[in-house]
Amino acid sequence: MTVNEKIGARLRFIRQRNRLSQRELAKRAGVVNSTISLIKSGQTNPSVGALKRILDAIPISLADLFSLKEQGREQIFFKNKDLTEMGKGVVSYLQIIRLVVQCKL
Repeated sequence: MTVNEKIGARLRFIRQRNRLSQRELAKRAGVVNSTISLIKSGQTNPSVGALKRILDAIPISLADLFSLKEQGREQIFFKNKDLTEMGKGVVSYLQIIRLVVQCKL
């Protein structure tokens, strides 16, 4: 994946996470919709100024764009080995134990 494609993928992730359409983001940033589309697809290398205007419209900083970690897909089905026994006796309680860390941007 090229640098342009990585920037585009991160911008798409952040835009979708904030429930913004390409059109809405372009309108807020004061750029044409095709600019967002070209960045998203990795076909253009946005200037720092243009990228800053787009991110200000979300709002998110340049540092956050590059440091934000995308969450993996949510696991729906679990194997028995993934579960922890929570009770013993007549009824067995198996539970998923996960550490969830939330951060606000």
